[in-house]
Amino acid sequence: QSQSTARAALQNAGRIHQNSLFLGNLFEYLSIRPALTAPANPAPVPALQREGLALDHVSFRYPGASSDALRDFSLRIPAGRVVAVVGPNGAGKSTLGRLLCRLYDPPSGVVTWEGVPLTQLDPAALREQISVMVQHPMRHQDTLRENIRIGRVARAADPAAVTRALNDSGAGDVRDSLPTAEDTLLGKWFEGGSELS
Repeated sequence: QSQSTARAALQNAGRIHQNSLFLGNLFEYLSIRPALTAPANPAPVPALQREGLALDHVSFRYPGASSDALRDFSLRIPAGRVVAVVGPNGAGKSTLGRLLCRLYDPPSGVVTWEGVPLTQLDPAALREQISVMVQHPMRHQDTLRENIRIGRVARAADPAAVTRALNDSGAGDVRDSLPTAEDTLLGKWFEGGSELS
């Protein structure tokens, strides 16, 4: 009995120590303040009508990296155009997306939205205008409707917004092919779920 009690006490002490390390990391994370903030008087995000998006002589290196992800990179994407960016791993494609979303500010060069530098825009307002589809998209084991709503939490209560999003994105045919339309469960975790391509 003494051995069992001592063993339980030591295991509990180990768990307490492990939990305290986790809580220390959690509180350290929660205390981090954003490095990118909105300017005091942000410019309104203009509609993309003429100039589109541009990067002018942008160089960027991730913190702790030994080489640049982008070096003296320039690109113009006119409004209304579809542009595919292709290249090998490490060529800077993901970095380009992160800079356009203003997750980072480049130390040199400028990124503009309809001629306005991103640093003059409110990041939250800018990100309301952007969607990024990564190579391995995340799909939640929930209904199609909930998978769409999660992208615009502020408008989650508007059922018409889900229908508009499906139609505007060209996914209306996908919805129509599913057994219960927007109420179809995506994924196979639950009975009756459908796997999308």
